[in-house]
Amino acid sequence: MKKKYWSCLFCVLALLALSGCHKIRFTDPKKITYDTPDHKEPTAKHPRTALGLSTQHKIHSLNPNKVQSGYELAALNMLGEGLFRLNDQGDILPGVCNGKIERSNNQITLHLNPEARWSNNQPVKAEDFVYAWQELVRPENHHFYGNILNDIVAQATNIQKGDSSVDQLGITALDDHTLLLTLEKETLPTQDLKRLLAFPALFPINKDFVQHIDYTLYGDKSANSLSNGPYSLENWAPEWDTWSYVRNEMYPEKSDYPTQKITVQYAKNLSIFEKSYQQQILDMTFSKKASKNNQASLHPKHTVLHLNGNSNNKKHQLLTDETFRALLCQSIDQSALKENQSKEADNVQLTSSMDPLTPDLSLENPSSSLDAQSTLSRLLKENHYQAFELNLITDDTADSVQLANQLKDQWQNQLSHLTINVLALPESTLLTRYQEGDYDLALLNHQSYDNQTNRIFYTPYLNSAYQQSLGEDYASYSQLLTEQPLTQRLEDTTCQKAQQFLQNHYLLKPLLRSESYYHLRDQVVTQSPFQSSLLINFKGMAYQPNDQTIPILPKKSSLKK
Repeated sequence: MKKKYWSCLFCVLALLALSGCHKIRFTDPKKITYDTPDHKEPTAKHPRTALGLSTQHKIHSLNPNKVQSGYELAALNMLGEGLFRLNDQGDILPGVCNGKIERSNNQITLHLNPEARWSNNQPVKAEDFVYAWQELVRPENHHFYGNILNDIVAQATNIQKGDSSVDQLGITALDDHTLLLTLEKETLPTQDLKRLLAFPALFPINKDFVQHIDYTLYGDKSANSLSNGPYSLENWAPEWDTWSYVRNEMYPEKSDYPTQKITVQYAKNLSIFEKSYQQQILDMTFSKKASKNNQASLHPKHTVLHLNGNSNNKKHQLLTDETFRALLCQSIDQSALKENQSKEADNVQLTSSMDPLTPDLSLENPSSSLDAQSTLSRLLKENHYQAFELNLITDDTADSVQLANQLKDQWQNQLSHLTINVLALPESTLLTRYQEGDYDLALLNHQSYDNQTNRIFYTPYLNSAYQQSLGEDYASYSQLLTEQPLTQRLEDTTCQKAQQFLQNHYLLKPLLRSESYYHLRDQVVTQSPFQSSLLINFKGMAYQPNDQTIPILPKKSSLKK
């Protein structure tokens, strides 16, 4: 009994002695803590081993078939390689293909570079392209770019309709390094074909690798992915906020990419990047304003925010009423939206164009002018509603959520008995719901991508579901979009006419066009990953660690706050 008593007493005295010196912390030892008032956190002594970049967008899949957003298209330019590739100057260069195209009527023969390798050192085979393209157009997969080969590659359209099987698609592997393409029409210009073949959604997928993990899992995390481009992603999953580009040592031209590792930090709010940049954790950060103290460069990214009303919404029949959609559009004060956004950002402009790269269009405003409250009261009465509630979906970045709430306030202030709920969604969820028509109102953020034809902004309205909404204009709209080659950008005059049709029926309303700036440590990075385009390009970009890459740890007072 005495032994037990003295052991307990000794433990108590030991704890008391320790508590007089420092507080006991039962926390993660890797986290920054301060044990005593006079404790000072030591500063880091060594430069970072990796270049630090920032982004407000996430990569949701490394499967090229599942790519959706402009940022994913830009990032995949470094993580994969198609038959051809696009550089940041817009030039089309040889990729996995040796650069030559052999034509015979509507048949195209392409020869693959035998040195092309996957990041696991397996050769890139012609069969990898056949497999990837077949899975892309398979209708039950519902891929965002599943119709990109329609009316271009033989049988693609019929496969999408369910009238043909994927093995009838006009792509055949003659051997490991030879591909045969069969086109719908032999008149497709060679340069347009090359540009199409450089599009990331048409990158190959290693068939042998996928057979070991299942197609549905391919690209859902780093371990379930392979790269045939200059870099691979490590420590990545769609829900994580940091990840790393690591140079693919199997890439034939790896010497053109001197930076071996690049870490990326994601955040919804730009203020987080500014703090990390000041603490020398990042070497490049974005800003909505051109700083007076630091040299800022204009980011070659153009963004258009526009509103879409779901005229095919089966849950809310009121949205199928053109008068109600007109009421929503006419109740928007674009100038007030711009004024609020301009308080925090430079280069915010009103826009009438849905395409970020197309100049503002001279559109005629519909002649009807509605009395807001009386029109809404009439519509509610006709449809036997006492009030009406709609969901407005948008992405979860701070800017989009702010703008969505401004729209909500404008509508609810002018239209009593109307309630708007703002739903901020991850970008991939937003695009999926928009594609499937699972929304009432959608505030979308369209970003420019160099190899993306502007036709993509208008083709969704060719769906037969919009035939009722466009009425007699549907046939004219369809004919307008098929007058130019399917792989070419629509001319400005064509965009103007197409958008006039859509605006006349209040199917969409472009709101604001904006640009952003970025700050780059010139003594750390030899050149920007954004030369003259949105494409991410690390070619020739060297990381030079120095005293500007030694992290500055925050002071105790700022951590407490």
